[in-house]
Amino acid sequence: MKLIEFMAKALNMKGEEMRELFEEGMQSMRMNYHPPCPQPELVIGLTPHLDPVRLTILLQINEMEGLQIKKDGMWIPIKPLPNAFIMVTNGIYKSIEHRATVNSEKERLSIATFLSANLELEMVRLPALSPLKLRRHSGESVLPITSRLSLLVNSGESLILMS
Repeated sequence: MKLIEFMAKALNMKGEEMRELFEEGMQSMRMNYHPPCPQPELVIGLTPHLDPVRLTILLQINEMEGLQIKKDGMWIPIKPLPNAFIMVTNGIYKSIEHRATVNSEKERLSIATFLSANLELEMVRLPALSPLKLRRHSGESVLPITSRLSLLVNSGESLILMS
């Protein structure tokens, strides 16, 4: 929860407002193993995607390059830093399309942890260019988060959850 408090500070939110988004939410973990491949140009480790969760934290264990992000239509490799985590965020911080590639000579190992918000909360669009603050529902039309999840995956729009 310390990381969540740092995110709140960066967004000029109160720590308890940000924690409320993640309390009662889900956390899951995925371990990825990509063995060496003699023809890496013919294989993709993970297809291009946006994570359908609020926050993804990635640890690239053996420092083997493979994570790529899409910027201006180009795939850009992200060089692993020793003992560093990579954060990929959705919702409040805009998500970025990413994928994983394989290598011809060396295996790639990574662990991703995914933090999802409470699925019982409702979601509203944040007004453009307004301060990013958690707000209670004030009559705007909202959909349950489960109805909006598929829209989140591809939109990368700024949304916020509320009870």
